[in-house]
Amino acid sequence: MELNNNKNRAIFISVLNATLKYLGLIDKTIHCKNESPEICAENYAKYIKETYGEVKIGLVGFQAAILDRLRKDFDIRALGLDKNNIGKEKYNVTIEAGEKAFKDVLDWADIILVTGSTVVNGTVINFMNLNKEVIFYGTTIAGVAYLEKINRLCFCAK
Repeated sequence: MELNNNKNRAIFISVLNATLKYLGLIDKTIHCKNESPEICAENYAKYIKETYGEVKIGLVGFQAAILDRLRKDFDIRALGLDKNNIGKEKYNVTIEAGEKAFKDVLDWADIILVTGSTVVNGTVINFMNLNKEVIFYGTTIAGVAYLEKINRLCFCAK
């Protein structure tokens, strides 16, 4: 299978994650639900504050609970690729066009919090060798994070 589109990459990543979980090499591959996204977001806020202090955060990928919680304690800018969200204000933060505002947001931010879905849409490579702290979040990137030894936090997934 060629990994030349989102569908093929999603299938590949799903199989990779399932295999590595079966082998006991990764965990937290099942999305959180119910009240867990808010609990997860609270954990991110606490972790970032304790680890990095007062920082400016570039959030890559719209995750409502995380954006809503982090905006209360941090300066935050959010990047997205979903045309339905770009330019819209969510939780008092304008979602900026991922491709257009990419460099400006990365230059502005002290740390970058990136959705693991970037591994499926092919943009993950843009975040692999930055000269600042990058934290991937979510279940999708579990296997790649393990194999590539990249920083992933996922507090409430199973």
